[in-house]
Amino acid sequence: MKTLSATIVTVIFLINTALGQANAMRLTGSVTDDQGMPLPGVSLALLHASDSSLQKTGITKENGTFIFEDLKSGRYLLIATYIGFKRYLSSAINIDTIQQDVALPNIKLQKGDGGNLKELTVIGQKPFLEQKIDRTIVNVEAMVSNTGTNALEVLQKSPGIVVDENGEISLKGKSGVVVYIDNKPTYLSGSQLASYLKSLPAGTLEKIEIMTNPPARYDASGNAGVINILTKRAKIKGFNGNIAANYSQGIYWRTDESLNINFRSNKIAILLNASYNNQNTFRKLDLNRNYFDAENKLTSIFQQTTRFKNESVSYNAQTRLDYYVSDKTTIGVAWSGLDTRPVDRRSIYSQLLSSTMKLDSTVEAANAQFSKFTKSNFNLNFSHQFDSTGKLLTVDLDYIHYDINNDLSFENRLYLDGHIFKSEEKTVGELPTGIKIYSAKADYSFNLFKKIKAETGVKTSYVSTDNQASYFDIIDDQRVLDYDLSNQFIYKENINAGYINLYRDIKRFSFQLGLRLENTISEGHQLGNAMKADSSFKRDYTNLFPTFYMSYKLDSAARNQLIFSYGRRISRPYYQDLNPFISPLDKFSYFAGNPFLKPEFSHNFEFSWFFKSKILTTLMYNYATDLRSETIEQTNTTFISRPGNIGTRNYKGISVNVYQQFTKWWSANIYTEVINNHFNGMLYGQPLSTGGTYWYSNVNNQFRFGNGWSAELSGFYITKSVTAQFDKNSMWQLNTGLQKSVLKDKGTLKLSIRDIFHSIRSDGNITNIAMTTASFRNYLDTQVATIGFVYNFGKNFNQRQRKTGSAQNEQNRVKDSN
Repeated sequence: MKTLSATIVTVIFLINTALGQANAMRLTGSVTDDQGMPLPGVSLALLHASDSSLQKTGITKENGTFIFEDLKSGRYLLIATYIGFKRYLSSAINIDTIQQDVALPNIKLQKGDGGNLKELTVIGQKPFLEQKIDRTIVNVEAMVSNTGTNALEVLQKSPGIVVDENGEISLKGKSGVVVYIDNKPTYLSGSQLASYLKSLPAGTLEKIEIMTNPPARYDASGNAGVINILTKRAKIKGFNGNIAANYSQGIYWRTDESLNINFRSNKIAILLNASYNNQNTFRKLDLNRNYFDAENKLTSIFQQTTRFKNESVSYNAQTRLDYYVSDKTTIGVAWSGLDTRPVDRRSIYSQLLSSTMKLDSTVEAANAQFSKFTKSNFNLNFSHQFDSTGKLLTVDLDYIHYDINNDLSFENRLYLDGHIFKSEEKTVGELPTGIKIYSAKADYSFNLFKKIKAETGVKTSYVSTDNQASYFDIIDDQRVLDYDLSNQFIYKENINAGYINLYRDIKRFSFQLGLRLENTISEGHQLGNAMKADSSFKRDYTNLFPTFYMSYKLDSAARNQLIFSYGRRISRPYYQDLNPFISPLDKFSYFAGNPFLKPEFSHNFEFSWFFKSKILTTLMYNYATDLRSETIEQTNTTFISRPGNIGTRNYKGISVNVYQQFTKWWSANIYTEVINNHFNGMLYGQPLSTGGTYWYSNVNNQFRFGNGWSAELSGFYITKSVTAQFDKNSMWQLNTGLQKSVLKDKGTLKLSIRDIFHSIRSDGNITNIAMTTASFRNYLDTQVATIGFVYNFGKNFNQRQRKTGSAQNEQNRVKDSN
């Protein structure tokens, strides 16, 4: 109750702060070239007309628009400069209490000498967050502490996103988020997705799009929404790029280096990214389990400590070629590849105790997993703009191939009380996985009846996975096949989809209505062996997924808006989760699949109030059926983790995001949410009814001191939360960073510290286990200091924007085979 009260007070304070600035004034406008094409990245300087003193600086957005807020009454001059174009100087602009909002006519820049402005240096800085009707945009480079980090750590600092100790990503309290890279799915989940995101240096990222309720153009997969990570691409003609190197020190050292090259001319655009990443991390996990009899009397106790030493070397590359056949037609080819070699070593110490804490026996284990993970992604894309009315056709063809190999070894030594050796067990495993994905998509945009904008498209995808697991017991130095654990599981899936979106503006109202149809055909085949029979299943189902948006502008400048959205979504089972066989994690913990898993469906409602382009308040409600979650079953002294459909979830919440410019040199973005979840269903024959309310807040402070110096102070706090069988305790973290521009602003030297007080502890309890209580505690290697350097090189000319984008593809449903 105290937490909820504190949250309400915080929200009221933030809203009152913005309300107190109700009389603040602003200037808006847009910049294009002489052909009317929007120009992003144009440097802007707002001067006082009386003495030409600099008041504010900025840059235009991707659509060429700009906005200056919190202005005082007075007369101003606006200067716009862009390489390859003549400098623009406005006439005097009058802003007063009568004309509080001034919208300038469109500014057209003329080609010329490059627009040198010798008497004034204008430096534009993108804001940390941008808000659109259907998504929140995080500008990665706006945060100093992102230097030396990776994509997973950047996500963790983004509003509404929480990453747990296993790399699982949740968005506004909901799991099942779909992660895209450059509008294309990663086809990964769990630890494989975490490993991939760790291999992407933050220096190669441009922005992150967060969509809690994506429109019908996107696949219906992912009940929590979509996170789209966009990497850097050439937007300016010429040759340019950057090289970056970072060294980090936690318990162990880490490095990453990257090279980004862009070339753009009238006919072609070439992109090349390459990076190297070397990670060394540590984690300690404590588990405690208490066992009871039918009369609820304590019978025995299990205690286990596991020390994880993880090493990973990753090579990542991406190349893209766009050929401009004409001003209206573009053909593109792209390839991306990843090769990562993680090594996971686990030292495990387990104790079995009597109810009186008398030692019965101990198990000392040395387990290891040596992995090789490679990915190749080939893409061919085409776009054609038929005319100036908005008719646009885009086509994308994709082929993705994953090769995953895991070699496992388990060594367990059993000791009786007094450390008397009793026995030794050795097991090795070979787990190769091959995944092939074919996808084709076409989208067509046009105007319907002149006043309605329409968009329609079709997509088909085919996925084939082959998961093998061969386990051998080492007996007298001989490998003996374990038929109970060894298996081969083949899964195939074909999804065919079509959609239509309609857009209409009526005065201050805007409407968007979408409908998506998806047909899923899947089959799984569990191959038998000498001790196990074959088994298989087939499924074929078709579903409709409507989406609806409505917004109302409370003022003509759209600084204050009301937005309502609704969407129905689906979450299909991960491929490997359908494999019914059991695989060991250690001697006392196993993972098992579930061939009876059903898709999870949800209805998502959101109502938002966007106030003065600074405060976004959102009310949220979500109802999910056949909710899929990790479940824990206890058999003797062994825990078995398997996915299951546990029932329904009722989700209610409120989130508030505030951007505040306190002074010229200090700004902050504050995000907070209060979420209530309640779960109802059946779990291993027992009724499940659990839930609770939690509070999460994320604050990011940015400081600009001048002379090239800037800094950041950020952090988050989350209270205790409940998800099905897991009760997690509160966590908090504080980060800081400092950077200095050097080498005539071509280089940047940065120092950052994550988790300054080493406060992150992921711990809690596992509930609803028959005759058992269990708790866990993770000690994480999150306190990391990083020093980084980035150098920008090359020369730019005038701009030309591509008029198309890649099509979105499928969801990420590849998971670890172990």
